[in-house]
Amino acid sequence: MATLKHPLLAGESVYLTPNTLGAPTAAWRQPKCVVVRVAQTQVTVRLDDGTEVTTHQNNVVRRLPNRIRRRLTKPAARPPMVGGAEEIPLF
Repeated sequence: MATLKHPLLAGESVYLTPNTLGAPTAAWRQPKCVVVRVAQTQVTVRLDDGTEVTTHQNNVVRRLPNRIRRRLTKPAARPPMVGGAEEIPLF
């Protein structure tokens, strides 16, 4: 993941998102929180319930991304076997 273009500042409102393997469990809810401290790549944020979580800056975003809705597609139908041959199952 790339670093943020503009550095985070204390008091800024951000969202936690699970982008790294070490993301805190609170990030899966994508809560809005406030930045408390920034130390190099580590960011400490305060959640709504008052708990503070320290995480990597890649787990913090300023705006939540829009969810991409993918179209459900049916798998392509298999063409019929040529010459009347049939498919023999392996098991």
